[in-house]
Amino acid sequence: YERAYYVRGFVYRNEGAYDLAISDFTKAIEINPSYAEAYFQRGFAYGDKGQYMQAISDYTKALEINPRDAIAYFNRGFAYGRKDQNDLAILDYTKAIEINPSCAEAYYGRAVKYAKKHESDKAWADVQKAQSLGYQADPELLKILRQDLLRER
Repeated sequence: YERAYYVRGFVYRNEGAYDLAISDFTKAIEINPSYAEAYFQRGFAYGDKGQYMQAISDYTKALEINPRDAIAYFNRGFAYGRKDQNDLAILDYTKAIEINPSCAEAYYGRAVKYAKKHESDKAWADVQKAQSLGYQADPELLKILRQDLLRER
Protein backbone atom coordinates (compact mmCIF):
# COMPACT_ATOMS: atom_id res chain seq x y z
CA TYR A 1 0.00 0.00 0.00
CA GLU A 2 1.86 3.02 -1.26
CA ARG A 3 -0.56 5.32 0.57
CA ALA A 4 0.45 3.84 3.95
CA TYR A 5 4.13 4.53 3.25
CA TYR A 6 3.25 7.99 2.00
CA VAL A 7 1.23 8.89 5.11
CA ARG A 8 3.87 7.56 7.47
CA GLY A 9 6.55 9.44 5.51
CA PHE A 10 4.47 12.60 5.80
CA VAL A 11 4.27 12.16 9.58
CA TYR A 12 8.02 11.51 9.81
CA ARG A 13 8.77 14.64 7.75
CA ASN A 14 6.54 16.77 9.97
CA GLU A 15 8.37 15.39 13.01
CA GLY A 16 11.77 16.22 11.51
CA ALA A 17 12.74 12.58 10.92
CA TYR A 18 13.79 13.32 7.35
CA ASP A 19 15.74 10.14 6.64
CA LEU A 20 12.81 7.98 7.73
CA ALA A 21 10.46 10.14 5.68
CA ILE A 22 12.66 9.83 2.60
CA SER A 23 12.77 6.07 3.06
CA ASP A 24 8.99 5.81 3.22
CA PHE A 25 8.41 8.13 0.28
CA THR A 26 10.94 6.09 -1.69
CA LYS A 27 9.03 2.90 -0.86
CA ALA A 28 5.75 4.52 -1.97
CA ILE A 29 7.42 5.52 -5.26
CA GLU A 30 8.78 2.00 -5.76
CA ILE A 31 5.24 0.66 -5.44
CA ASN A 32 3.73 3.39 -7.62
CA PRO A 33 6.28 5.20 -9.84
CA SER A 34 3.56 7.68 -10.92
CA TYR A 35 2.88 8.91 -7.38
CA ALA A 36 3.53 12.62 -7.94
CA GLU A 37 2.74 13.62 -4.35
CA ALA A 38 5.32 11.14 -3.01
CA TYR A 39 8.00 12.70 -5.23
CA PHE A 40 6.86 16.13 -4.06
CA GLN A 41 7.02 15.21 -0.38
CA ARG A 42 10.36 13.45 -0.76
CA GLY A 43 11.66 16.58 -2.47
CA PHE A 44 10.37 18.61 0.46
CA ALA A 45 12.20 16.30 2.90
CA TYR A 46 15.43 16.58 0.88
CA GLY A 47 15.03 20.35 0.92
CA ASP A 48 14.52 20.29 4.68
CA LYS A 49 17.85 18.47 4.91
CA GLY A 50 19.55 21.03 2.67
CA GLN A 51 20.00 18.47 -0.12
CA TYR A 52 18.72 20.80 -2.80
CA MET A 53 19.87 18.89 -5.89
CA GLN A 54 17.92 15.82 -4.76
CA ALA A 55 14.95 18.06 -3.99
CA ILE A 56 15.15 19.60 -7.47
CA SER A 57 15.24 16.13 -9.02
CA ASP A 58 12.13 15.03 -7.12
CA TYR A 59 10.21 18.23 -7.84
CA THR A 60 11.09 17.80 -11.51
CA LYS A 61 9.73 14.25 -11.48
CA ALA A 62 6.56 15.40 -9.71
CA LEU A 63 6.11 18.11 -12.36
CA GLU A 64 6.57 15.60 -15.17
CA ILE A 65 3.61 13.72 -13.70
CA ASN A 66 1.56 16.80 -12.75
CA PRO A 67 2.72 19.88 -14.70
CA ARG A 68 0.00 22.11 -13.18
CA ASP A 69 1.33 21.95 -9.62
CA ALA A 70 2.13 25.56 -8.72
CA ILE A 71 3.53 24.60 -5.32
CA ALA A 72 6.00 22.16 -6.88
CA TYR A 73 7.21 24.95 -9.18
CA PHE A 74 7.49 27.29 -6.20
CA ASN A 75 9.43 24.74 -4.14
CA ARG A 76 11.74 23.86 -7.02
CA GLY A 77 12.32 27.58 -7.55
CA PHE A 78 13.25 27.91 -3.90
CA ALA A 79 15.66 24.96 -4.19
CA TYR A 80 17.25 26.46 -7.32
CA GLY A 81 17.62 29.71 -5.42
CA ARG A 82 19.41 27.95 -2.56
CA LYS A 83 21.89 26.66 -5.18
CA ASP A 84 22.29 30.24 -6.54
CA GLN A 85 20.70 29.24 -9.83
CA ASN A 86 18.73 32.47 -9.94
CA ASP A 87 17.61 32.32 -13.57
CA LEU A 88 16.11 28.85 -13.07
CA ALA A 89 14.50 30.00 -9.83
CA ILE A 90 12.92 32.97 -11.63
CA LEU A 91 11.56 30.67 -14.35
CA ASP A 92 9.96 28.41 -11.75
CA TYR A 93 8.51 31.26 -9.72
CA THR A 94 7.09 32.68 -12.95
CA LYS A 95 5.50 29.34 -13.82
CA ALA A 96 4.00 29.11 -10.33
CA ILE A 97 2.51 32.59 -10.82
CA GLU A 98 1.11 31.65 -14.23
CA ILE A 99 -0.68 28.68 -12.66
CA ASN A 100 -1.72 30.52 -9.49
CA PRO A 101 -1.66 34.32 -9.91
CA SER A 102 -2.50 34.83 -6.23
CA CYS A 103 0.63 33.05 -4.95
CA ALA A 104 2.18 35.95 -3.02
CA GLU A 105 5.16 33.84 -1.97
CA ALA A 106 6.09 33.23 -5.62
CA TYR A 107 6.08 36.96 -6.36
CA TYR A 108 8.23 37.58 -3.33
CA GLY A 109 10.62 34.72 -4.14
CA ARG A 110 11.00 36.03 -7.66
CA ALA A 111 11.58 39.55 -6.29
CA VAL A 112 14.45 38.31 -4.16
CA LYS A 113 16.06 36.61 -7.18
CA TYR A 114 15.57 39.72 -9.33
CA ALA A 115 17.21 41.77 -6.57
CA LYS A 116 20.20 39.42 -6.56
CA LYS A 117 20.51 40.01 -10.30
CA HIS A 118 20.29 43.80 -9.73
CA GLU A 119 17.01 44.02 -11.66
CA SER A 120 15.50 46.42 -9.16
CA ASP A 121 12.48 47.53 -11.21
CA LYS A 122 11.30 43.95 -11.64
CA ALA A 123 12.06 43.16 -8.00
CA TRP A 124 10.15 46.20 -6.79
CA ALA A 125 7.11 45.37 -8.96
CA ASP A 126 7.04 41.82 -7.56
CA VAL A 127 7.41 43.00 -3.98
CA GLN A 128 4.50 45.38 -4.46
CA LYS A 129 2.38 42.60 -5.98
CA ALA A 130 3.26 40.25 -3.11
CA GLN A 131 2.32 42.92 -0.60
CA SER A 132 -0.98 43.59 -2.38
CA LEU A 133 -1.71 39.88 -1.89
CA GLY A 134 -0.99 40.16 1.85
CA TYR A 135 2.68 39.13 2.00
CA GLN A 136 4.80 40.92 4.60
CA ALA A 137 8.05 41.82 2.84
CA ASP A 138 11.35 41.91 4.68
CA PRO A 139 11.97 45.57 5.62
CA GLU A 140 15.68 45.19 4.85
CA LEU A 141 14.95 44.04 1.28
CA LEU A 142 12.56 46.97 0.83
CA LYS A 143 15.25 49.39 2.00
CA ILE A 144 17.84 47.92 -0.39
CA LEU A 145 15.42 47.99 -3.33
CA ARG A 146 14.48 51.61 -2.66
CA GLN A 147 18.16 52.58 -2.54
CA ASP A 148 18.88 50.69 -5.77
CA LEU A 149 15.93 52.30 -7.54
CA LEU A 150 17.08 55.78 -6.46
CA ARG A 151 20.62 55.08 -7.72
CA GLU A 152 19.29 53.87 -11.08
CA ARG A 153 17.20 56.99 -11.65
